[in-house]
Formats: sequence, structure tokens, C-alpha cells
Amino acid sequence: MEKRFCFVVSPIGKPDSPERKQADIFLDLIKDIGELHSLEVKRADEFVGSNDINDDVINKIQNADLCIIDLTGTNPNVMYEFGMRYQTSLPYIVCAKYGTKLPFDTITKRTIFYNDLDSTAEYKKIREQIRKYIEVFESQGYQSTETITSKDLYGMLQTVIEKLDNMNNLSACANNSKNDWASPTSANVDDLLRQLEPSEAFRYAYSTNQIELAEKLLEYCRNQPFEYFFNKLCALSMRGSEKGSKELESCLNDHIDTMPLSQVIEAIGSLVTCYNRHDSETTHMESMERLLEIALSRAQTNRDRAAILNQKQRLLAGANMFEEAEKVAKAATELNDEEPAYFYNYATILKKLGQSSLALDNAKKAVKLSSEEDADCLELLCKLLKESADPANTELFEMYMRKLEQVNPFKARLIRLQ
Repeated sequence: MEKRFCFVVSPIGKPDSPERKQADIFLDLIKDIGELHSLEVKRADEFVGSNDINDDVINKIQNADLCIIDLTGTNPNVMYEFGMRYQTSLPYIVCAKYGTKLPFDTITKRTIFYNDLDSTAEYKKIREQIRKYIEVFESQGYQSTETITSKDLYGMLQTVIEKLDNMNNLSACANNSKNDWASPTSANVDDLLRQLEPSEAFRYAYSTNQIELAEKLLEYCRNQPFEYFFNKLCALSMRGSEKGSKELESCLNDHIDTMPLSQVIEAIGSLVTCYNRHDSETTHMESMERLLEIALSRAQTNRDRAAILNQKQRLLAGANMFEEAEKVAKAATELNDEEPAYFYNYATILKKLGQSSLALDNAKKAVKLSSEEDADCLELLCKLLKESADPANTELFEMYMRKLEQVNPFKARLIRLQ
């Protein structure tokens, strides 16, 4: 039988780390299978550093007869390498340890999930499952078996990047917590309140993304000063808590005429974020428009008016009311021409409406105001420059792509793949 090449993509970790031990067991499994199917099996660190993605690795990912990918831990490098393989439409097998939450349903359905590979029974079970896939690929001559469009690939990788961003944000919150005495999975209301004050317990639950636990702890924080309790409602709403948003909207209705306008704007923004997350903008449109009008009637400066209109356009855009959102977003930029987020939002809406030239102008303003360090602004500008039919924009595209590659190489690679 002709010898074929199989490239293993997996998290590797540092020498002697639990992650490396797991990776080595997985590699041994695949090499064991390789001997049965005339496959030469290699992993990246067998010829480069464990964290490198160089041209040799890319070549093997894109040209190997077979790739076997372990998505355990949703490692960013592994995700990116999987995306490159996915683009080729050549054979691949996806594995992951049970409990791994994959960021896309279509791949989850085709994933081989495994438990402890130290177990002989589990090892044999997974080996047979992988072999069944390989037997199919052998019968097809390891040829391409599916058609993958660049749109499919971009959509998948964009989802991956968003999920990884969320994971990184949650990790940062957890790292900022001073209360790391318990693991997130072990904490409960009684445990926390025996060792922490209610406010500290809430902060711990929130920082470790235990939103249901934070909602329960909210009840123990009601005797706090109004501002502190109100801030907790805003925080929960930002994380998508429907319980928090319901109480926040009720609280805002009761106090919108008397509380500081800055708090009103913050609360409205928190509610819009929650409704964006749940795609429930239309359901809450009438009540939110009432709150927005009251807030606007109280605004004394153009800066405040712009901040309120920015939240209104977020609500409208989330409800796919792009023509209405465009007018509101434009007004926000006219009232405050120093805030990059307003120009970014306006450019995004214009792009949706097919007004590419005007979108490009506003994306340039957003990047300039953000000191060229905001990945989202740079990403939008690069997309618009790439789509532009003007040859003069080619050099500008490369210049800003280099900047984006420094700030967020994953977003830059996504654009290159389009």
C-alpha cells in the first residue's frame, strides 16, 4: 500500500505539562493507527517549535493526505490551523475531549469525542472510530469529498474568532478577581456567603461567568446603596441576563427622571447589549424608544445626545432596521466627531446598505481617531479597502493589513482568506 502522510494538529503545551501529556497520548494513538493504514504521522513540534506556525507547518496542513485535529481546549493556533485545512476541502478528522464546547454546530456533529485515553477500553474505542473514517478516505483515494466556499470558511472562522474573544474577555475578568479560593464549578450561594460578603460573592460569581449564581446572589445585595445595586443590574444585563435586564428596565422606568444622566445612558447601553445578544430588539423596541426619548429630553450637551443616539442606532441595527439606524448613526457622528466608535458604527451600517464609498470614508475616520490600534476599526477598513474597485486602494490596503497583523493576526488572516 502506498505510504500516505497524516498531519496531527493539536494543543501541545509546555514540556511536562498536563497539556503536553494529553497531546502525547493523542499523538501515540494516531501513530498506532498510522501503522495499520500505512500513514506517516507527524506533529508540528517534531520539526518546529511547539508554538510556531511557519511556512512548513502551513504547507503540511494544506497538502497532507489527511489531517487529524484535536480541538480540546479550543486553542487559538489549533483553530486557525483547522480553518486552513477546512479551506482545502481535503480529508480531515476532528476529535475533542468530552466537555469541549465547540463554537460551531456543523463541526460538532462530525466530531469524535473521547474520555480518558489512559483507559485501555476508551483508547481502543476511539481508535476504531478514527479507523472507520480513515477506511472511507482510503476507498476514495484521499481525494476532496466536499466543496468549501470562501464564504463558508470565513463564516466559520469569524465565529471562532468571536468565541475566542469572548473566552479571552472572561478569562481576563477571572484573572482580575481577588477571590480565587474556589473553582467556578464548585461555588454555590451558601459556600460563597460563608466566606464572603454578598457584594464580594456577587463579584466573584460574575468574574467567573457564573451568571445564574450571580443572579441568585443579587437578592442578598438589595440592602446596598442604590448606585451599587444598580451597577450590578447593568453588569448582569451586559452579560445577557434576562432577569437582570428585566429588573434594570423596571428600575430605569421608575428613576429615569431623577438619576444622573450618565447612569441613564449606561443603563440603556446595558439593555441594548442584552437585547442584541438575545435578538430581542423588536420585542423591546417600544419600551426602549420611550426611555431613549426621555433621555434625549434631559441631555444638555451634544456629547450626551450623541451617546444616546449611538445606543438608539445599536437597537435599530440589531433589529435590521438599517435605513432608520443610518440616519441616527449619522446624527451621532455630527454631534460628536471625536468618538471613533460612532464612525465605526456608521460605517458598518453603510456597508450593510451597500454604500461602500461612504462607508470607507467613515471607516478611515474611525481608524484615525482610534490611533490605528483598534482591531475592529482596522478590520472594517481593511475589508472595505479589499472590496474597493479603486486600484489606488491596493497599497493602502496592504499598509493597514500590516497594522492589523500587529494588533490581531487572526482577524488579518481571516481577511486574507476571503
